[in-house]
Amino acid sequence: MISLKKSPDELNEAAMAMAPPVSYGYGTCINLDDEQVKALGIDKLPVGSKVKITAFGIIESARVEVGEVNPDADSDTAPYLSIQLTDMEAGGASSVDASAMYPSSNG
Repeated sequence: MISLKKSPDELNEAAMAMAPPVSYGYGTCINLDDEQVKALGIDKLPVGSKVKITAFGIIESARVEVGEVNPDADSDTAPYLSIQLTDMEAGGASSVDASAMYPSSNG
């Protein structure tokens, strides 16, 4: 898994001024309505619960800004993508899953 969390240096002033402060950047939050939450079977999970999400999506747009260089990519790829999630599974994350993502610093 790749963490999307940004350091305070990477966040802009608007993100830092929000309460609570945004740590993951614009566009990384998924908002679901009550029917979607029930369909996914996560309606009984309390706020603050970690969830495991598996999803499929479609790349809706790609862009490169003037003056940007993407040396690790082919000439026809863009560093910014908009991905529309189309199908998703979600459920409570077990302690095994959470420990794999967030290993203890004691060991």
